[in-house]
Amino acid sequence: MGSPGLIRWVHGGAVQHDIVRGTVESAVLSGLKAELRAPKVISEYVRTYLEERKRLAATSNAKRQRLEQQLEQLNREIERLVDAIA
Repeated sequence: MGSPGLIRWVHGGAVQHDIVRGTVESAVLSGLKAELRAPKVISEYVRTYLEERKRLAATSNAKRQRLEQQLEQLNREIERLVDAIA
């Protein structure tokens, strides 16, 4: 099975290489750091984030308006029922 610190790269049923997990993690993290330092990447992230927040806010506002209308309708119905009983 191998050491938990090793990643076995299997290709075509045969083990090709044993790679130390820390080496892979370091390479991945280095690549991410480099990408995140790029102004274009940060700009794209911020743009995407703000678009999603705007979309969620619009959805939330629409739902709130529907619920407020339903509440007003129910309150009017309650008033009619109370008036009918009195």
